[in-house]
Amino acid sequence: FREFGYVVLENVLPPNEVDAIWDEIEFVTEHHENYDINGLAHRFNDQKDTPIKLIPKEKLKGIGTRFIDFHDSSVRSKNLITHPNLVPFLQASLTPKITVFQSLVFKYSSQQDVHQDFPWVTTHIPSHLVAAWIPLEDVHEDSGQLFYYPKSHRIPKFDFGQTGIVFQHKNSLFSPDKFSRYLTKTCTDLGLKKEILLIKKGDVLFWHGALAHGGMPINDPSKTRKSFVVHYSTTDGLPFHRNSNVHEKNPDQYHGVTIYSN
Repeated sequence: FREFGYVVLENVLPPNEVDAIWDEIEFVTEHHENYDINGLAHRFNDQKDTPIKLIPKEKLKGIGTRFIDFHDSSVRSKNLITHPNLVPFLQASLTPKITVFQSLVFKYSSQQDVHQDFPWVTTHIPSHLVAAWIPLEDVHEDSGQLFYYPKSHRIPKFDFGQTGIVFQHKNSLFSPDKFSRYLTKTCTDLGLKKEILLIKKGDVLFWHGALAHGGMPINDPSKTRKSFVVHYSTTDGLPFHRNSNVHEKNPDQYHGVTIYSN
């Protein structure tokens, strides 16, 4: 992890628990009008975060949709993303005081341009960031796999101008597109080779908050790429829920990981 910026842990999550999470997601999708969960849908509400109860069901089931912070509404998800097989690695990578920053659920590939997480997933301490990619099914080669550049977490950081290494929509001088082009060129110039992720349900990919990664194009639209993405920080880097500025006296603990209430 320290050298390459990522690691894959194989067979660390019980497949039946992974399946149960997707069953929950399917149920919530079918009954979305009853849930206070945010999502983002392709070509809907200008790609802004929107309560899923306001997003048409066909959009929720389509390519380009994600559920945001699903774990806030799911005890089963909280237990999965803090599974005892995952926590020791997180504590060794960051500190013993781990917290969940954010989660995203995808049915299909994001097809997202190459990027690093820390400019957008911003904690009080930018280096206190590790992400997990949890496949909720075996990854198919035509589904738009995750790709990444090993060792890219060590490349010089991009300067967005005025806001430094973090991106702020209204204040940064340079766009996400320019950032993406910078990452591609820098990785190419340094001889860093793109790798494609093909892992199975029950495996977990952890990556450094500065690892350059993205989503491949979907070659076969009938192929899903169900996944649960989680960003972890520390209680120093994130002392309260990301949608709040109020410290909780007794936040919930799951297997030694702090999860704040929203």
